[in-house]
Amino acid sequence: MILNTYLKTNNITIDRKYKSWLGRNLNSSYKRRYNIDEVKKVPIQENGQKFLVTDYPREFFSDKKTEKIIKTFLKKYIKF
Repeated sequence: MILNTYLKTNNITIDRKYKSWLGRNLNSSYKRRYNIDEVKKVPIQENGQKFLVTDYPREFFSDKKTEKIIKTFLKKYIKF
């Protein structure tokens, strides 16, 4: 599952800049937690621009640590 899919399923809308920041946080967390160097990348297209994004296992987004990272990030950078 990619970050965009997770955000859409949870009805979370954030600016592309913040989505990139969150993605970097999650990517480093994923690499540290599972002790890996390379992650699976998939191509996507958003608003006419092509990107390579990390494809995480579904369990990663349902993990308590990942949920905490996302909630903390949203509280810090996204004003509701």
